[in-house]
Amino acid sequence: MKDHLRTFLKWVPKVVLLLTTCLLATAFAQNNPVPQIVGPVKPDAVAPGSGAFTLSVYGANFVPGSVVNWNYHPRVTTYVSGHEIQAQILASDVAHNTAGYITVVNPPPGGGSSSASWAQVEVHAAISTIIVDPPVNYSFGLGGMVTADFTHNGILDLVGQYFGVAFERGVGNGTFQLGPFINPFWVQQTPFTYGDFNNDGNLDVALDVGEQNPLDVKHLRVMLGDGKGVFSSGPTLTEVGGMGTAVATGDFNQDGNLDLITSGQNVVAEFLGNGDGSFTQSATYPYRLIAITMQAGDFNGDGKLDLLLSGTDYYENARTFWMLLGNGDGTFQTPQEILALGHTSGCGFTSWLTVQVSDFNNDGKLDFAFCDSAGIGIVLGNGDVLFNPRLIT
Repeated sequence: MKDHLRTFLKWVPKVVLLLTTCLLATAFAQNNPVPQIVGPVKPDAVAPGSGAFTLSVYGANFVPGSVVNWNYHPRVTTYVSGHEIQAQILASDVAHNTAGYITVVNPPPGGGSSSASWAQVEVHAAISTIIVDPPVNYSFGLGGMVTADFTHNGILDLVGQYFGVAFERGVGNGTFQLGPFINPFWVQQTPFTYGDFNNDGNLDVALDVGEQNPLDVKHLRVMLGDGKGVFSSGPTLTEVGGMGTAVATGDFNQDGNLDLITSGQNVVAEFLGNGDGSFTQSATYPYRLIAITMQAGDFNGDGKLDLLLSGTDYYENARTFWMLLGNGDGTFQTPQEILALGHTSGCGFTSWLTVQVSDFNNDGKLDFAFCDSAGIGIVLGNGDVLFNPRLIT
């Protein structure tokens, strides 16, 4: 009896240590982030009947266990880094003319679908000439427009400004049908964004609202989608700095919930998502700029979302570009000016500076293009911490 008691007492500390370790591991377990696709996949077009191939997907917040989906069907995926994953696309996926709608899903805890971003692979025969049909015009997208599959049917839909914000349902033949208004009231003619903010599997929209004339204080309204093209009012967030001109979406603190970032006059404000459609205002970052555009992406290749801002710097009388490198915990490093154009003129007939983030030289590193009165410029990213650009005009 004494021997059994002695053996039991010998193992008690080890059992207690094991239980304590398990409890602590559970208590401090971190959620997987929401993945984000940024820029094109590689390849972004193949010929029908070309057979199986490996698809490279670039973005941020990828983890071991991330899965690439082709038209909502999972494919065998290999984790390369937080910035890149590769999927095995089947020969049957590209047997006929089609388009592959590419999304990424991270496993729980947290995780979820790349609802704020997607990519596409075109499957069609190579052509040397283009013949286009007469255009179909829509009184739509006056101040901004986004494209995504809001109804889960594999067909792209449109959401854009039409005095209010309206939903256009994709028919599948290149035309669209006017759906219900997401917000029938006056909406500021500024960019807006989308994503699954309440984690119900449906795409939601966040947009600026206010009076017709600009206000010192602006509001960001979240409209919750039902996956059928109908949207209901969610919370309204008060933007910091007034004159909000841009909004970006991403899981910037990597907790498995989408966050929002808005830009005002000389300040960037972060709203961390709670996962139920509501948000909590977090940090603000001052900078010397009235931002006009703001894009989220992994510009230094560390798998964490960064911010590229562009706009007018009235101190330098120039259009400038600023980079905020993300730390992955919802904070950003000190804003850095990476490029100044030396003038304040915009693109075409507007004063707006149009910016597009992509991988233009096919090296797996994010670049960006801009359009202004002087033409189109391309800035090639090196993918390093400093993001030293090379400008091509």
